[in-house]
Amino acid sequence: MTTTLRTALADLAEQSRLPGDPGNLWRRGRRLRRRRRLTTAAAGAVLMALAVLVALPPVWPGAPGPAQVAAGGAAVLPSRFGAARPWQELAERSPNGPAMLVFTNVPSRLSLLPGGPVTVIGQDGSYRAMATSPVPPQRLSPDGKLLARWDGIVDLTSGRRVPISGYGEAAAQVLDWSPGGTEVLMGVEDRIVVVDAATGRVRTVLTVATDQAVDDSFGVFSPDGSRIALVLGAQTEPRRVTVVDTAGGTVRAELQLTGRQRLAGWDADGVNLVLVAAEVCDWTLCARNAPDIEHARAALERQRWHLQFADPATGSVVDEPRTGRTGWPNRLVGWHGQDAVWIVGDYPADHVSIEAVRPGEPARVLAVSDDPVADLDVARDLVSQGRFGGPAIDAPLWPPRAEARRALGVGAIALIALLLFVRGLIVMARRRWPPAQPTSPVRDQPPSGR
Repeated sequence: MTTTLRTALADLAEQSRLPGDPGNLWRRGRRLRRRRRLTTAAAGAVLMALAVLVALPPVWPGAPGPAQVAAGGAAVLPSRFGAARPWQELAERSPNGPAMLVFTNVPSRLSLLPGGPVTVIGQDGSYRAMATSPVPPQRLSPDGKLLARWDGIVDLTSGRRVPISGYGEAAAQVLDWSPGGTEVLMGVEDRIVVVDAATGRVRTVLTVATDQAVDDSFGVFSPDGSRIALVLGAQTEPRRVTVVDTAGGTVRAELQLTGRQRLAGWDADGVNLVLVAAEVCDWTLCARNAPDIEHARAALERQRWHLQFADPATGSVVDEPRTGRTGWPNRLVGWHGQDAVWIVGDYPADHVSIEAVRPGEPARVLAVSDDPVADLDVARDLVSQGRFGGPAIDAPLWPPRAEARRALGVGAIALIALLLFVRGLIVMARRRWPPAQPTSPVRDQPPSGR
């Protein structure tokens, strides 16, 4: 090799771009391969976990809310409560009785159940939903173990359902539970009946005239269970309270009502009937001519009321000293001492409260719903024993029921599969069309003259 050639090669070598460090390139490749293996293994583990999650039956117990059991071992009503979530476990499949609260959810959360699902809050604070569409009213037994519905009596501790026999396909209306929780007062076609809660057998108490709508009636047992106060065809005029014997249906007393009077129940001693007296408009006429729902709600919100006590034997009526009570008095649940415990609606928000109303004194709010609810009922034993003031509770976010878990698992698997597919396309594109390597500029030097 001549000196000139050696010099030219040396100059070219000086002007060339040096390759990267071979050791560094090898380490980078090893890290890339390791990262790809870890990514693939993690994706596979996630897919396997989701597959197991979808395939296995429910293994989580229903998560209770904050503790609802007091130091003495007795459940207490929460100060605030919310509705069951759309993915909550079902009471039919995983009972959580005895219950303290039952109500129908007013559609405000997206529901996966047909109709307005029913929320069941157990006395331990646990939440369940009922899949069957409700036909109000529905009533809890005094101890909260049973739920009377139009088509049967559901044991909330076992899920067992006792069908009601004796009326075929006729629609039935649940009116009240007996004080001992062994019988249910119902209206069926042209009869007022008492249903044995253990067997579902029906006993007729009273047969009513065909022009009185039983499906629009109201009835309540006396505190000792020996008498029943009835209003047959509560939306028709004239309205009349009929007091009958529970055993044979013998009529003991009758009391005429005005359009501004409504039967609520009995006083704590079972001597007098409790009436609700409207002060602004007739109970059935307040919103009748409203042009739309907003005006109807406004009319209902303007209503004011007070309590009256009527002696069924003499017909004399005594007003409580206080007037101008607000809210819509849905139902008298029971008594705790001198306090009448009411379920009161709040228009126009559709929130419901449980309030203690002592005659002549302002109402005390015992519990409030955080969500719009309807047809609220409370276990009467909790009311009579004064178990109020528990912590606020809400439905837990987790665990979901089996159907929701499967839907979640399938959706997650589909998403991961899509991501892996896109990643595979990117890798294939890089292999087929590798990125162009940048070139280093060559220094422009005159050739050596040596």
